[in-house]
This record gives sequence, structure tokens and C-alpha cells, in this order.
Amino acid sequence: MLFNRYYSIGTPSKKGYSWPRLLLAVLFTVIAGRLLYLQIIKGNYYWQRAERNRIQNFFIKAPRGRIFSRKGTNLVGNQPIYSLLLATEGLDSKIKKQLAGKISKLTGRSLKEINRGFDLKEKQPFGVVEIISNLSTEEIMKIEESSHYLPNVFIQVNSRRKYPYGDNGAHLFGYIGEVSREELSARRSGGFKLKDKIGKTGIEKSYDDYLRGSDGFKKIEVGVKGEHRKLITSRPPKIGNDIILTIDWDLQEAAYRALGDRAGAVVAMEPDTGEILVWLSKPGFNPEDFTLPFSKARAEKIFHDPKHPLYDRNIQGEYAPGSLFKVVTALSALESGKADPNTEYTCRGSIRIGYDRKLYRCWKNTKHGRLDLKDAIANSCNVYFYQLGMETGVDIIRDMALRMGFSKKSQEIFDYENTGLIPSASWKKKKFNRIWYPGDSANMSVGQGYVLVNPMQLLKAFSAVAASGKVLKPRLVKMILSPEGEVIEKREPIVEKTLDIDKKNLAFLKKAMRSVTEYGTAQYLNLNMDVASKTGTAENPHGEDHAWYAGFAPVENPRIAVVVLVENGGYGSVASMPVAREIYKAKFKEKLNEK
Repeated sequence: MLFNRYYSIGTPSKKGYSWPRLLLAVLFTVIAGRLLYLQIIKGNYYWQRAERNRIQNFFIKAPRGRIFSRKGTNLVGNQPIYSLLLATEGLDSKIKKQLAGKISKLTGRSLKEINRGFDLKEKQPFGVVEIISNLSTEEIMKIEESSHYLPNVFIQVNSRRKYPYGDNGAHLFGYIGEVSREELSARRSGGFKLKDKIGKTGIEKSYDDYLRGSDGFKKIEVGVKGEHRKLITSRPPKIGNDIILTIDWDLQEAAYRALGDRAGAVVAMEPDTGEILVWLSKPGFNPEDFTLPFSKARAEKIFHDPKHPLYDRNIQGEYAPGSLFKVVTALSALESGKADPNTEYTCRGSIRIGYDRKLYRCWKNTKHGRLDLKDAIANSCNVYFYQLGMETGVDIIRDMALRMGFSKKSQEIFDYENTGLIPSASWKKKKFNRIWYPGDSANMSVGQGYVLVNPMQLLKAFSAVAASGKVLKPRLVKMILSPEGEVIEKREPIVEKTLDIDKKNLAFLKKAMRSVTEYGTAQYLNLNMDVASKTGTAENPHGEDHAWYAGFAPVENPRIAVVVLVENGGYGSVASMPVAREIYKAKFKEKLNEK
């Protein structure tokens, strides 16, 4: 009994013995679970955080490919530029504020500019931000001398786009800029990152996928103060591909000099290949202005300039074509049988049209007298074409204009072309709720009234006449080369279509355009070679008349077609034709001797 009592007192009961074991089991489970969470579930996360304490990753921006003329002139390239970078990992707001003050003091740049780079919304991959994108040599030296006071701050060499010819060809080349958030969202699958530079307009945009290379990277071990200790691994950037344009830079410069400070457009093409030889629009801009951050004032000045320097007049301008459109009227009359080369009308300097007998004048206030179609084209007689246009009718003229490529895009290189307008009676009724009058047909026949075209559409149409009806697809790129010089892609001529126009009518029109140079309004171009021409003066409701020229040479087997527009230039024979003359002289300088 005593033994049993003693045993029961001195020995823990079965129930009492389980509590310590249960407590130990719970503690062990908690510790094991925590270890499992830290080492297995979150192990990679904490390993990466530990690695970032001593390893920093940097992207190395790839230089864009270069752009050359058909003869090898380097038109767009790159130059080295030094950027100040900050690795933000582990830096609190107090340290960032101190660093901003030190950088501002060293470089003389405002705190506002420095703090823009510190904005974490603009953080690049691996927590690296660009503080200053264009360090000067003096700034580099000061930062290097004070590097021990600037933890996590590094200098990196990048490349900046270089446009050595300023505003000449600016609309052709376009410009690059930082990818917007909208563009980034739409093209993230293409490997784009915030702060990346992409083409915004021109060749830079249309061929961005070819020109843009692949970024490289460096993995660097850093010390506790942010200093570089050693390079762990790296991958060099892959340079973008080079593009060889069809542009003849000798002709481009001749056009640039001849147009001078006037606003306008010049475009030239090989009729039998579709290769663009000249692409000029003025006023222009310097594409390099877009390679560095804009001040608000500078952005306002460029984007709201009343002269519209960013506006590519070759494809965005919409103008009345004036007498250049007489070529369309003549072809429509010939093809429809409404006239033949011997059809005559009389010019007395003016004519009254319609029930109200409104007076329509010729450009020559005296009179041209009795004319056939060839002489009417040579002398650009308005009165002749008023009568021819009314006889032919709006529907026939419009049909010919559409067949020749007006009122639709002339090219597929740039996606911001304005297509102009070729009116019809139904269009006028819908637009203004008014009927089509005989005077509307008269105006249309001489490229006035509601007719609107762009210079590139005119070039394509006149090139088709030069090529006896063949319509070539316009091309600006001859070939694409790898950085090693290997041909990646070579562009060949593409015939879009052949105009269903009687070859006899096209041959007559070429002969008539030759007479414009021989004894008509373009005698200034009567060089020692055959040049087919058409001059034009278009009324402008917003100011002085616009001056036009279109032509090609030689008449047989043409090697170049040219269109020139001088805004507010007055007569085409005075303002535009001399620009074309300089282009012809540059093109045929080896064979051409002026009379």
C-alpha cells in the first residue's frame, strides 16, 4: 500500500508525461517550418537579395545601325556619350538626397534636373537609373576625383545618334526618342525597356527593327561603399544593322542649296526602278535635338512652330496642283475620245462660264489665240483647258486621276501620309449640299477648286508617264547590311501595275511635255539634252500662289523624274523650275554641257 502510494506519487502519470513532449514537438515543427520557408520556399529570393549586396548588373546600350546613301556617304551615325548611373538598391531617401546635392555641386546642374533621374518611377532593370545622360569631359573628371564620396554612382559609355547634315534630309531620316509608356506596353514582347530609344518618324521609325541592336550587360562585384571590385561576367552589345538608301546625296545637296531658305518640297525618282533619289522638305529641323532631354520651352518651340518644321511636305502636304494637273485632264480627254491631239480651242485671255457668266482668266492676260492640245500644254493655256475640262466632264477626269494614283497613299514606307482629294459631284452634294457646276469642271481641269494632292503622288504619276505606263513601287532602301557587312536583304524593283492607257496617248503626252521645254513655259531648262517638263502656279487661299514643276529626263529612256514645290513662290517657271535645273545638272554633269 505504501509502496503503491509512493510509486504513484514519485512516478509521473501517463497523462502528465505527454505535455512536455507535445510542447517540444510544437517548437520543433515551428522551427522546421520556418527553416523550410526561409531556405526552400523563399531561399532563392533571399539569395538574390544577398547577391545584390555585392553584385550589380548593368545594361550596355547597343549602338544603332548606320544609314548610308547609295554611293556610300555616311548620313546617320553614332558618337560616344557618357552617362551618370546610380544603383539604387539599398539606398534610402536620405542617402539619395545627399547624393543629389553632391552631384549637383560637382556638375553645376540644378537639383531639379538631378532629382528627375532619381525618380523611382523611371527605374530601369536591376535598380539602375540614369541621372545625367550627357556628361561633359569636365564633369567626368570631377566625378572621378570624388568617386569615393559617391557610393553606387558609376559612369558608363553609351552612344548618341549623330546627324552630320543637320536639317538636310531630316524628314527622310526622322528622329529617335525615348519609348513612351504606350509604346512600351504595345511592344514589350520585343524586349523594350523604359528609357530605351526607338525611331519616332522617318527611316528611323520604319526600319527600327533593323537599326536597333541588342543590349549587352555586365555583372560586377561591388564593395560595401559601392565601388567596383571585379567583372564577374559580361555580354557585349550587338550593333544594329546598316541601311543603304537609294538617295543620291549629290542630288539631295543640289536640291537643298537651290531651294535655299524657302518653304517647299523636292522629290525625285528613277522611273524604271522606283528608287527615290531626292527627299527634301523645308523648313526642317535638326534630328539631334531629339537625342537629349527637352526643356519644356524647347519642346514648345519645336512642336508649335507656325512654320511647321516637323511637317513632311512630300507626303503630309495637301496642295492644289495647279497646271500640273493638266496632264491628267489631257489624258482623260484623249482616252475617252473627247479630244485628240488636233482638237483646237481659242484663247482670248479669258472666258465666261456658267449661267452667271463668271469670268475665268488665263494666266496670260493677253491671249494665246487658236491652239491645239500640244501647244496648249506647251503654253499652259488655262482657257484651252477650261473648255477641254467642261467637254470631258468631272467623272472622266476623276476616273483618270484615281487610275494614276491620286487620292490614295503613294508609298508604303511611312505611315503618316495625307492622301489629298479628287472631288466628284456626289462628294460636293454630300459635303456642301450643292450641285456640280460647269465652273467646277473648269477649275478641276487646271488643278484648282477642290483638288488636293501631295508632291509624292505627283512624282509617281509623272514617273508613270515617263515609264510609258509602268507604275513602280517607290523605294527608299536599296539594301540592309549586317555590322560585318554581309547582305541581309536586297530590295529589287517592284511593278505595282501598268496603266491601261493607250501607248500612243502616252507618247503624245511625252512629246507635248518636251515642247514645254523647247518653246513653252520651261525654256530655261532647254539644256543639251531632252527634258520633258510641266510648270504650274496654284492659287493659295492662305497667301501667295504656290509654284510647281514636274518633269523627267531624258525623254526617251528617262533616268530621273523630278517634282518641285515652292510654297508661296509664285510662278512655277520662275521659282520651282530653277531648282529642278540644278538637280538635272547634278545628275548629268558628266555628260551635260549647257548651251
